Amino acid sequence: DWDYVEFSFRLFARQYLMVKQKLPELGDYFKEDLLDQLAKELKIAGPEEEADTGVVTLEEQKAHEEETLTEEGEGKKSEEGMKAAEMGKAGEIVDQIWKESCQRCHNEWRPAVYTRFYWGTRGMRYSMATFRLNDPASKKKDLTLKEYMHLLADSYYGIQNGIAKGRKVTVRKLLPQFEKRLRALDKACMKCHWDEPEKYSLITVMDEMKTLKREAKRYKPRKEVLNKALKTIQRDVCQGCHVIHVPAYQIQEAWEGKTEK
Repeated sequence: DWDYVEFSFRLFARQYLMVKQKLPELGDYFKEDLLDQLAKELKIAGPEEEADTGVVTLEEQKAHEEETLTEEGEGKKSEEGMKAAEMGKAGEIVDQIWKESCQRCHNEWRPAVYTRFYWGTRGMRYSMATFRLNDPASKKKDLTLKEYMHLLADSYYGIQNGIAKGRKVTVRKLLPQFEKRLRALDKACMKCHWDEPEKYSLITVMDEMKTLKREAKRYKPRKEVLNKALKTIQRDVCQGCHVIHVPAYQIQEAWEGKTEK
């Protein structure tokens, strides 16, 4: 149907140029010269010419969707249009646009764009790059999520190192700090996971936390018991969360312009 070919081209051109305008930093992915070549092959005025190929009004779109395309006599214009256009060449140009614009951009940018614009559990309300936390141990305030996680990691690795070296006083000192920081982090996570508090949170490993505190109080704490409990917390809370959220956080951070130089 020639009317549909022309209409579809205009609609595509409109969207193509609109996206280019919205994302000037990705301008290299948009090939206006190929769009002009396609318009020429299809015998349709290009985006910069009289027909304003890049614009399809809502009225035009609605009228096209409502019209009956099978009525007698409509085929004449279609046949003439199809004969006038070199569809073989047009098809090659469409394929070239797909490869050089659509496919290339999708392969390189889709994960980042999805994360930047569509990641946002529970209604797209939050970007993790904008989170700010107060540390209950050091009393530092207004920390980024990355800064806070570094402090939490200090607690975790301090405990791990204390167990390895048999420094039970160090382990006893750091465990309350570690627990407080996990609790504070849980509150931040509830911004998105308010209806599923079991997701990678302290509540899911309270038995292991109690085991750590109880074992650390022994005159001779058993390393294997401490290591097993700490490893379970790392696996069920830290690792599970990081695999899902760290890539998204890094992308959001880049989009927010907050990456470290």
